[in-house]
Amino acid sequence: MPHLEPTPNGSTASPLLIFAVTGMGGIGKTALALEAAYQACSQGWFPGGTLFVDLRGYDDNPVTADQAVLALLDALHVRGTDLPNTSVRQYDTYRTLLTERRERMLLILDNASDPSQFLPLLPGTDHHRVIITSRDRPDSLSVRLVDLETLDPAESVALVTRALHDADDRDDRPAREPDALRELTTLCCHLPLALQISAAMLRRRRRRGIASLVADIHKAGNPTLALDRSDLGTDQYGRSLALTPVLETSYRRLPPDQARLLRLLSLAPSADTSTQAAAALTDLAEDEVLQLLERLAATHLVTEIWGEDGGSASATRWRLHDLVRAFGAGVATGDAGLWVEGEAARERMLGFYLPLSLLHI
Repeated sequence: MPHLEPTPNGSTASPLLIFAVTGMGGIGKTALALEAAYQACSQGWFPGGTLFVDLRGYDDNPVTADQAVLALLDALHVRGTDLPNTSVRQYDTYRTLLTERRERMLLILDNASDPSQFLPLLPGTDHHRVIITSRDRPDSLSVRLVDLETLDPAESVALVTRALHDADDRDDRPAREPDALRELTTLCCHLPLALQISAAMLRRRRRRGIASLVADIHKAGNPTLALDRSDLGTDQYGRSLALTPVLETSYRRLPPDQARLLRLLSLAPSADTSTQAAAALTDLAEDEVLQLLERLAATHLVTEIWGEDGGSASATRWRLHDLVRAFGAGVATGDAGLWVEGEAARERMLGFYLPLSLLHI
């Protein structure tokens, strides 16, 4: 948030105009952007207020820039007979209003899946600031990136505890069942959306202990399946409290070669896979699979773990979030053709690891 602070008068430093908050679906990008906006406005940094547009980039029908500019003009009180009748004139009016506005504003363009959704909406002035949230890193643009990761264990426990206490400050289950709560957050893989869903389920089953939900997740064998069984409605942002749709929309947007890579990585023996092992798994050349892994990392469906030598390709490992891994494995085993593809990949992986294991005998 400090980077949102206006550049002091007379400063020679270049202002940071655009921030991209990125991370996998359900990581808390919208919540962070709105909290940062609230804190910044409370400090008086944006006396002109905040403009917010949900671009719904991962829905079946994403909001286009042409649609979004109408919402922004409406928020700026340009409507009815004052609204220009062509998109070109609408953009001109929008940028003119922002350029002439003396009071600094913060523009939040939430849930973008493609730069074409937000590039036409950027102010034509460095007076205002912009926060973009996306599951995809906009590597082609010069913006300040804020990559979000999952919570640490203590933060996860605090999130669920606060969610229960906000609903009923007499709810003493977190205090009575600390071990079960810690296990629950681990099963949720410390993903804020999964934690939010589990808290909602606990609020619904208020007469049952945390351990009962933990047992249900173990019985299901897959946290995603267990957490998506309850129809919990939507969160405060109008988005469904369910994990599967979030994972499915990210997966469906992948090109076929990246989708195949994700499925096969999900079948690897561990969540971390080396570049060489990924090449064997996919039956691709190492430089080819490396490019695919880097593109997949830009979607936050796999995380690049640098080696001790500073991140050479040979030492880099690629980690799947546990919930993504479970989803990918489910896709790979749920279709006969993909199952055959997966079995062939397992054979190649075995052929890759067997000589390495013999070296240690």
